[in-house]
Amino acid sequence: MAEIKSLKERIAAAVAHVPAPVTDEVQQQLELLAASNVAPGLTVGERAPDFTLPNRYGTGIRLGRELMDGPVVLSFLRGSWCPICTQELQALQEVHREVRKLGADIIAVSPQSVEKNIAFGAAHNVDYYVLSDADQAVIRQYKLFFTLPERLREIYIEHFQLDLSQLNADGSWALPVPATYIISQDGTIYSRLVEMNYVKRMEPADIMTVLRYMK
Repeated sequence: MAEIKSLKERIAAAVAHVPAPVTDEVQQQLELLAASNVAPGLTVGERAPDFTLPNRYGTGIRLGRELMDGPVVLSFLRGSWCPICTQELQALQEVHREVRKLGADIIAVSPQSVEKNIAFGAAHNVDYYVLSDADQAVIRQYKLFFTLPERLREIYIEHFQLDLSQLNADGSWALPVPATYIISQDGTIYSRLVEMNYVKRMEPADIMTVLRYMK
């Protein structure tokens, strides 16, 4: 089996250059958002809403159809501009073959356009589905949708030179809370990590453990 690297370590390296005062203020803003329960996500045992979204080639991919073949690891990512999401994208690619051997598959969803997702997936040689939720309707269905408050918008522009209204397909300052759902073949959510603090992601090793247990 291929080595599974720690996603936590990769993310720590990716954000190490951000000044501590900026990191601290971002975390304070995220804690306020988390406390508001604005985007709690669906819970274990709930039915995962079915959807059809376009892949990088514009072909509609339906979750229900993919579940006919086995469990699905469904990951909601913020976009190619996010270095943490890039690390997760790569880490999932590294375990994709093992995931397939267990009869499951991976689907990633972002609020970017199909065109931006082409670059997102191709730049990292991703061979699982990266789908475009251009109007964030699916993100809303999974209770992950939230709009960045004014102070976070200022931080993103001033410190990261990121204007999300130019990066999101819908032109908004809204994002999904980063989340990973492991969905059983019957369409119910078997395991999940939904975390407003976007540096916390489900480890590939933990995903593999859950999938083996489901066998």
